[in-house]
Amino acid sequence: MKQNQKGKSIKKALLDIKKHAIDLNLWEGDNVIMSKALVNGIHEVELNGKRVLALAMSKVEQKLAKLNSDNALELEIQADEFSKIFGIEKQETYKAMLRGLKEVAGASVTLYSVHKETLSLQVEKMPWVKSIRYIEGNGKLRVIFNDMLTPHITRFVDNKTGGYTIYKIQQAGKLKSVYAWRLFELIMQFRDTGWYTTEIENLATQLEVPTSVASSFTRFKKYCLEPALKELREKCNIEIEYTATKSGKKFSRIEFKFKDNSSAQNPPKTTKTEEISQEVYDDYEARARLGMGHVVF
Repeated sequence: MKQNQKGKSIKKALLDIKKHAIDLNLWEGDNVIMSKALVNGIHEVELNGKRVLALAMSKVEQKLAKLNSDNALELEIQADEFSKIFGIEKQETYKAMLRGLKEVAGASVTLYSVHKETLSLQVEKMPWVKSIRYIEGNGKLRVIFNDMLTPHITRFVDNKTGGYTIYKIQQAGKLKSVYAWRLFELIMQFRDTGWYTTEIENLATQLEVPTSVASSFTRFKKYCLEPALKELREKCNIEIEYTATKSGKKFSRIEFKFKDNSSAQNPPKTTKTEEISQEVYDDYEARARLGMGHVVF
């Protein structure tokens, strides 16, 4: 009896949060929602795979708000929107979608965190998707995300994943380099302050730069950093500059100062989610980690 009452209480709390989010227009769609852990992970995809994942992620909360389904993370991507958002000629769109499918199907994401009991580094690797399929003839991709990623692509459980970052798919959509896209995601964590600093070695790892390029700061600047910054300035309307500092004879740290001037970039602030009890968080995350997907409203 008590267990049944607890279940009803949890469901009511989730429904109240859902209604509040809808009332505040937080479920409009086209917001890519990523936990900080996911943003700072290793993604293992090239440009078209990144496009597929980001476009699918931009649909998650909109679908959660409208559907009453156990398959809440099955998202549909249509060729017309793929072409429009990413600025691809229609005759090339199908090829790009198929390349994206192949990249995502074989890719895993690596997440880093601190183990709660030992306080040591914890490395977690998981596939991006449970399923991804292309429907020939009607230009559609259908993506079902890995249930384990549930806490990382929705704002429900951000206190368990270190917070979240939000950006508009339209702003990143015109980027032609996965380096630029990943750098964009990394700095968007600090959009409110306009300041981001990290170790150069760490940045190169997150951007997945080949060792032959990452081992030399001169090559890193020429083939990765400068072209990425040029794209952010020209295609995302971001003012951005950087300063690299040395430790001994080697450049070891980099600091970015930036200002986002894009009219497309108007999602909610990235501070915290709506209030929700620990009990609700625990139940929600437990369902995801047991492979049960999202809570059904």
